[in-house]
Amino acid sequence: MLKDGVYTETEKGQMSDVTVEVTLGNNTIETVKILEENETPGIGDIALERIPQAIIEKQSVEIDTVSGATVTSQAILSAVKKVLEKANE
Repeated sequence: MLKDGVYTETEKGQMSDVTVEVTLGNNTIETVKILEENETPGIGDIALERIPQAIIEKQSVEIDTVSGATVTSQAILSAVKKVLEKANE
């Protein structure tokens, strides 16, 4: 059972730290927002858009990374995974 709340976590991306805000409610991932990043424009942007959306749709961090933006994708996934671990304690 996940504890409801808004959680923030930061992970190292390709070019910068990526800070993610995750809102949990009713045992679901309600939102995943990128609060701060300075990743490569045009490349990292794709992961910054697609990965949060995929996490919400699948309610999981077990999703494919974005080709060409693997490190950025992994940073987002890792941050959300840490949030889920914290919320499950």
